[in-house]
Formats: sequence, structure tokens, C-alpha cells
Amino acid sequence: MVLQMDLRVFGTARGRVFHRFLDHERAALYSNSSAYLVAQTKLLGPFAVSGWDAAARVLDDAFSAGVAGSRVLAPIKNREAEPLLVSRGFEVQREAYAARRAGGDAEGSLVRSGEFRFGLSDCKT
Repeated sequence: MVLQMDLRVFGTARGRVFHRFLDHERAALYSNSSAYLVAQTKLLGPFAVSGWDAAARVLDDAFSAGVAGSRVLAPIKNREAEPLLVSRGFEVQREAYAARRAGGDAEGSLVRSGEFRFGLSDCKT
């Protein structure tokens, strides 16, 4: 289920990436039928959702399990991501540019992302 959702969202098969995260870097995977989150040591992501209630549940599940990732990247155009992350103690720290997969929108090959960070003592669950 996670790999199929990831393929729909990112447009390429990334099974080996997940294998590396989970088996070699000791990341944890949290998922439900509409969202997944890979919790790496300091970074939350990849994180993909098809519904915001599901996104909130998977994020809360990760925090309940003791995940301590301190940052997550989310597209600036994703207006729903910011309030969800801010409600969990994140704040926008900076904007960054990242490569976009082939066949992207008319804005070209770069996508603006916001970097959300939070301090462990600021985490709201």
C-alpha cells in the first residue's frame, strides 16, 4: 500500500529508498490507508497523504511512539500542511528550493518548499 501511494505521489518506484530507510538507517514507518510517514532520526519524511485527517492521525501516531524528528519539508503551495504542522509544534524556519519530477507544472523544474522545524520541548501532541 505505501509503495503504491508513493508511486502515485512521486511518480517513480522508490522501493529501494524505503528499504534503505527502514533496514539500514533504522527509520520507522507509520501508515494508514490514506497516509504514510517515514520517521528518520532528524527528519520526518518522506510524508505523503491523500486526506488531512489521515495525515494528522499518522503524525500523531509517530509522536505517540516517541518519534523525535525535528524537521520536515513541505511544499509551500500545500496550504493544508502548514496549519497541520504548526498545530503540532512546528514553525516555518526557511524556504528552500528542490528539484521537481519530470512533467511538473508550468513553474518549471524547481518547487519552493518550506522547512518546518520544532524543538523537542515545543512538541504538541
